[in-house]
This record gives sequence, structure tokens and C-alpha cells, in this order.
Amino acid sequence: MPTPLNIEMVLKKYVSKEISAGEASRRLKINRWEFVDLLRAQHIYLNVELEDLLSASHLAE
Repeated sequence: MPTPLNIEMVLKKYVSKEISAGEASRRLKINRWEFVDLLRAQHIYLNVELEDLLSASHLAE
């Protein structure tokens, strides 16, 4: 289980867009859904750019 200090450091890097959600979850040794839950608990939004949404739009078809 990651320490509170480690979580804080990883979240700061994620919020500043230094690392991706995938990299953050790897560093914390949790899966991506657990990372999303962690973000929600900390009131942090996912870093999603318009390009990400547009490139994933084919998934909704």
C-alpha cells in the first residue's frame, strides 16, 4: 500500500501533467479504476484533453 507522502507526490505530478494516469497508477501499485477512485476522493479531475476525447470517439460507435 502506498504511503500518504508517496500518494501526495504522485498526485502532484499527475495534476501538473508530468505523468499520465497510467504512470501514476503504476507508481502507486494500484489499478486505473482505483486511481480514478483516489482522484474522486481527493476532488481531482482526470487530465483529459480534447484530443484524447476525439481520438477515442470511435469507441462509442
